[in-house]
Amino acid sequence: MNLHGVWGGDRAHEREQQMLHAVRWAESLRQRWADCEPVLVLGGDLNAAPDSSVVRYLTGLQSLGASGTYWVDAWAHAGDGTAGHTTTADSTWFLETARAMGIQRPESVPPRRIDYLFVRDWVYGRRGQPLATRVDLTGTGRDGRHASDHFAVTTMLDAGHHQPSAPRTSSATRTLN
Repeated sequence: MNLHGVWGGDRAHEREQQMLHAVRWAESLRQRWADCEPVLVLGGDLNAAPDSSVVRYLTGLQSLGASGTYWVDAWAHAGDGTAGHTTTADSTWFLETARAMGIQRPESVPPRRIDYLFVRDWVYGRRGQPLATRVDLTGTGRDGRHASDHFAVTTMLDAGHHQPSAPRTSSATRTLN
């Protein structure tokens, strides 16, 4: 699933309503495909910092209304330990977009992490575990421009339904990787 959170620091309530709707929709998908044991992934530009109400809601740290949920933040779980900024004033696209939105000094906007990948229903040892998460497309092309005003977030998920197997024995014992 992809979600674009409404832009604006004063619009947190609208982003909360968007998130509640997205989580309800995800739950309907999970129920519809329950026999397949789906791994649901929610990603996008949430226009929300890691300590915002919508991210705290998704990661099970707070409720919204009477609703609670739990999704794993792929960056928090399997990122490289940095802040994982997905927007910076180093990007010409960011500067142009910010000016178009009425920000008069976009170069003063601090780097932020507002783009995410979340995994639903992953429990330790089950498929869907984020194994490695990166911020990508941070370089510039031949024209000196970034691909977007945001950097991409990519993750590798454990797609197997496997359990570590015991070493097999035959005339010689060997350990399987």
